[in-house]
This record gives sequence, C-alpha cells and structure tokens, in this order.
Amino acid sequence: MKKFLTLFFLLFLFSFLSGAEKEIFAYRKNCAVTPDGALLEDVWNTIPAGNFFRTAERRSPFLTSTVKAVYERDYLCFALKMDMQNIQMQKALNNENVDSVAVTLTVSGKEYHFQVTPLWVKSNWEQTKIHACGVKRSRKYYAAEVRIPIPGEEQFYCQGQSFPLKIVRTSLLANGKKEISFFNGKLLTGDLAYTDNTPRSNKKIWRNGELNTFFKRPNPRWNSNWDLGKGDYLQQGWNLNQAKGMGRFEVFAHEDKEDDYYVVLRNGDFYQMYKGLEKKLSYTFLAKGKGVLKVRFLRFVFKNHALRFKGVHSERVITLDSDEWKEYTGKVEKKNDGESLALDFSTENGEIMLDEAYVRGIE
Repeated sequence: MKKFLTLFFLLFLFSFLSGAEKEIFAYRKNCAVTPDGALLEDVWNTIPAGNFFRTAERRSPFLTSTVKAVYERDYLCFALKMDMQNIQMQKALNNENVDSVAVTLTVSGKEYHFQVTPLWVKSNWEQTKIHACGVKRSRKYYAAEVRIPIPGEEQFYCQGQSFPLKIVRTSLLANGKKEISFFNGKLLTGDLAYTDNTPRSNKKIWRNGELNTFFKRPNPRWNSNWDLGKGDYLQQGWNLNQAKGMGRFEVFAHEDKEDDYYVVLRNGDFYQMYKGLEKKLSYTFLAKGKGVLKVRFLRFVFKNHALRFKGVHSERVITLDSDEWKEYTGKVEKKNDGESLALDFSTENGEIMLDEAYVRGIE
C-alpha cells in the first residue's frame, strides 16, 4: 500500500511541471466494450495514439507509453500499452517496482485511481467493480485494459464533457537510472468514427491485414472443427469457414521480427469481408510453403437485414513449393454494386504460410 500511495503522490508532485494542459479523448461506443488485456478490440485500432507523456525536463521519455479510452453506457475503458527493454521486462517479473503506471481521474470532485504493472492491476474500486482482464506481456511491452464503472455520473456519458486526468509512469532503465514521465491534463468525452450503429470509416473497412492481431479462442465450442495449435489463437477481422474434416490454422511469430506474425493453413479456409463500396478492388498478400493455395473472392449481399452468401466470384489457383516469401497481387470487380466481396484463402493437403493480406478499393 505504501508503494501504491507513493506513485499517486508523484501525480501531484509533477502536475505543475507539465505546462499547458493536454487532452485525451474518451470515444463513445454504442455497445458494451469487452476488454481482454491485450489491446485486441478492433475499436482500439480506430483511436489515434498521441504522444502525451513528458519528463520533468519537458522532453519525450525514452520508453513509449500509449493510453487510449472508450466509454459506453455503463463503463469507461482505459487501454494502456507500455514499451520496455528486454532485460527490464525480465527484472519486472521479479520486482514490481521496475515499471508501473498510476492513473487518477477526477469526476465531480471524486478521485478514481488505478495502477498497472507488468504483473497486476490495482485500484481504489472494489475488485468486483473494476474489470481488468489480465495483463498481456511480451519481451518488449506489457499491456492492460481496465473497465471502470462510474455509477450515478450521468454527465460523463454526454459528449463534450471534461474531467481532470493525471498519469505517471515510473520506469527503471537499463542503465540503472529511474525515468518518470507523466501526463497532466483532461479527459474529454468525444465521438468515434467507428461505432456499432454507424458505417465503418474508410480506415476500418479492412482490418488486420498484417495478421498481427489475434485473440485466444474463448471456449471449446467456438470453431470446434478447427485445430488452432498450441496457442489456440484466432485472427481478429478474419473468419474461419467450415472445413472438410478438421481445419488446421496456426499463428507463428517471425524468427527475425518480434511481435510480427504470420499464419499457417494446413486444411480449410479463412476469409475477411471488404466493407468498402468501390466496385473494382485490388489485393496483395505474401505466401510460401508447399501445396496448392486457392485464392477466392466470396460474394455476399444484405437481404432482410441479414448477410447472404451468393457463391464464389473468382478463383485463382497457386502451386507453392518454396521457403521464400513471395508477393502476389491481383484485381477483381464486383458483379453488382450492392454486393460485398470477401478475400478467402484455402488449401486441402498443403502447408501454406500467409502474411500481409490486403484488399483496397480502386477509384
């Protein structure tokens, strides 16, 4: 508790050094946010990441800190991601004081606190009321999402409100020096281009083309006819089709690139819808492996408020037998203006590796 209070004392110690107040927007979402501790909600990708933090010398800190916020009808959700150095992450797992972030939000004169480390989340809310779905860690960062109820504060859910917000990050660098960076400003309630009741913005019509964003299968019944390997991971933005027999889909990290992933498809197919309105589309992807890869565009139309499958629009067959990544490109045109197309990859007997898959509209 003493360590916990010390961090919050720093919030006030550095508040007068921050200069002109800055603002972080809390964007409105029209349905419940489901934080997962890994910044995997696609809504987070819509929110721009600002360079909010400064040291006491008014310079940018050595370590990057990302803070984003979303609010819905009953909860405010903070997403935090803190970059680290490899050796410091190892130390942090044995000593919680190596890196920590303290947040104070003031609403109607009442202060709400929470603290995040690579190991845990603490707050002055009862643990039954704060929703912190774990902390995700890699060798170079840790991330958390904190879901906070603010009961009785109806004003918070009105667009354009302003609330004092203070954040302090205390980090021990590899050279043994302690770095303290902070944000002292306001949280503003704004609006979000992506909500559940409005069309996606152009920036969101194609999601997770780099295949680096994924989540763990929530339960055994979800895509039960698929073997997802040891990680049991699914790609955000992509869908698994019903495979003949058992589909096999697995996520792997590149050996020479940390936090950069690709997928291996051994049977079955997976696809993603393109939400844009353009009639002509271009596509690119990287592939390697051994076997026959089918690249198809699936046709869908909305009818009676439901998505209806209308068959395969085009199909490209590629025979692969190489351990070197190769880029493939192509173009396709919709048959009707009212239909949507989905890029689909499939194989039956091969082992195909795929990465960097994108679809773009052609004006």
